[in-house]
Amino acid sequence: MILYIALTGLILSSILLYFNARKYRSALYLGLFFFLISLYTVIFETIFYSRSVKLISIVYLHFIFPTYLIGPALYFYIRSLLRDNPALRWRDFLHLIPALVFLIATIPYALEPSAYKLEIARQIENNIGFIGQIKPTLLYRIFPAEIIYLSRPFHLLIYLFWSTGILIRYLLRKQESLVLRHQRYMTKWLTLLLSFTLIIATAHLLQIHEAFLLSGHPLRAPQGTDAGNAVCEDQYPVNECRTRPETGHSCPTRQQSSFCNPRACFSPR
Repeated sequence: MILYIALTGLILSSILLYFNARKYRSALYLGLFFFLISLYTVIFETIFYSRSVKLISIVYLHFIFPTYLIGPALYFYIRSLLRDNPALRWRDFLHLIPALVFLIATIPYALEPSAYKLEIARQIENNIGFIGQIKPTLLYRIFPAEIIYLSRPFHLLIYLFWSTGILIRYLLRKQESLVLRHQRYMTKWLTLLLSFTLIIATAHLLQIHEAFLLSGHPLRAPQGTDAGNAVCEDQYPVNECRTRPETGHSCPTRQQSSFCNPRACFSPR
């Protein structure tokens, strides 16, 4: 159900962008905000609940970097309404740095062969805890996976509090915006939008934390196994692999809840 709602949000926000962005610049930021919120929800629901290897291989990591634009889009929208000036200044492009960092870090993974991505998707579909084990990019080798996943709602919360501060300062100073002077309901609308964002970000933060708590420690490979030397076969279920004759090692079984190295799974024997 959540996935269908998110897909509907993608369609509606696209319509908003198409028909209003040229005439009302603020609508561009609002449409982008809802579009990115819906996109991230689609990605999250697909990875955690879709059970589709193909879809997971498509959305995993490829479309994550735009989610770091959700907070800036909200901030630009609030600011443009309260100041009656939707124009961006050169220093506003500094808000794009987190998204650019993740985009650059994702490029090597995007260039990997599809077989590698499908094998990762199979193991994620088989056991979601694999997302805490795989190190697909440099950032995942530097920071724990949980920190990276939690950074997205935290990033949004920072911009949420920043935008809330702008609105509070505006109300305390009793400034009169051209928009708010003729449409008093806009104050209530902005309060509702910020409250909605707070609920979404907090719920997502707790959801990610709970997912890693439930799938953390039991998913580590038992001692004495060498998952990296295993060769997974298409005809075998995920994580049930043949023994390599030259090493004598075998993949842990599904019951052992550990993982084959995706690179070893399709490497030449």
